[in-house]
Amino acid sequence: MLVRKKRWLQLLLLGVVIAVLLAGCAGISITPGCKSSVDKDEMLLLLKNRQQRISSLSMLTRVKLNRKGKKWSSTQALLIDNHRRMRVDMLNFFGQLTMQLSVVGTKLQAYIPTEKLCYNGLATNNNIERFTGLPLAVDDLIALLLEKLPPSVLETVQPVTWEHGLIFPLDSGASYKLTIVDQRVHEVEYRINSYVVYQMRYTGFTQNNLYSRHLKLQFPMDEMEVTLSVDDAQLNQHLSVAQFALSPPVGTVEKALSEL
Repeated sequence: MLVRKKRWLQLLLLGVVIAVLLAGCAGISITPGCKSSVDKDEMLLLLKNRQQRISSLSMLTRVKLNRKGKKWSSTQALLIDNHRRMRVDMLNFFGQLTMQLSVVGTKLQAYIPTEKLCYNGLATNNNIERFTGLPLAVDDLIALLLEKLPPSVLETVQPVTWEHGLIFPLDSGASYKLTIVDQRVHEVEYRINSYVVYQMRYTGFTQNNLYSRHLKLQFPMDEMEVTLSVDDAQLNQHLSVAQFALSPPVGTVEKALSEL
């Protein structure tokens, strides 16, 4: 009789323990094991490590742009580094140079061979869009290609977690929303209040997980989609300032963008 009573008490106690554990998990809306899909401190550390580890990128990529049903494609050689420097050499289907674009700090140069013109001006949002077709600030464009956040965002904004990642809210009402899977950023969404300005999706990650081979950038309000298929990429090469400078051929006419 005592043995049966003792066993009954053990079963009752076990039931209470299970009930307590289940109650503890009930308030957690994430995956099995009662663990959040993202640990904020861990992901912040990973993002900051990438910010420091990835200093430059050179790559050859095939770019396709679809805007309101109009399609366009090119091959582009890109040089990018952390110091707000970027160079784009754009080639057509026949391998002919159609444009060169250089951004060094606040200065922008664009050489158009068919016009024999080299434009000079500031790297404003309007000028970036004029030559790339992308309604992006240069800091965002460089950060997206390096698969990072703009330095000012990561260094100054305190993120909050959501079910599948982190959100970096800005005082202006804008925010960067990151979708994170297996400790890797798979999507960056930039919003201004309730409007999605752009979404960048990364897929086809390399074995070392340092960069992705397929990038898809969407601008819902502009009905535009840009895809990049990376053929070759090199990380953290030493890139001198001279490599970002353009050297238009003799006879090229210089023109200030402020005159347009």
